[in-house]
Amino acid sequence: MTDMTHRTLTYRLHPTPAKVRLLAGTADASRFVWNWAVGLLREQWDINRHRPAVKGQRKVNYAFFSLGKAFTQLRKDTNWLQDYSRNNVARTLKAVE
Repeated sequence: MTDMTHRTLTYRLHPTPAKVRLLAGTADASRFVWNWAVGLLREQWDINRHRPAVKGQRKVNYAFFSLGKAFTQLRKDTNWLQDYSRNNVARTLKAVE
C-alpha cells in the first residue's frame, strides 16, 4: 500500500467590474437558454404523447443537433444573446439533452 498525498490549490479571482457584468450576463443568458430548451422539449413530449403512432410519420424530435440549429435561430432573433459567447451559452444545451 502506498502513501498518497493530496494537495489543494485555492485561487482567488479579482475580476474587474466589467468582467463581473460579463460573467453575470453569461449566467443570465445560460439560464434563459436552459428555460427555452426545456420549454421546447416539453412541447415535444406533449406532441408525441398525444400523437398516435402512424407508420411513415415522424415524431417531433429535438436531439442535441436539432436544439443547436434552433439555438442558432434563437440567437439571430434575440439581439442581447449575441453579446455573449456562443460556445459558453450553447453548452447549456448539452446539459438539457
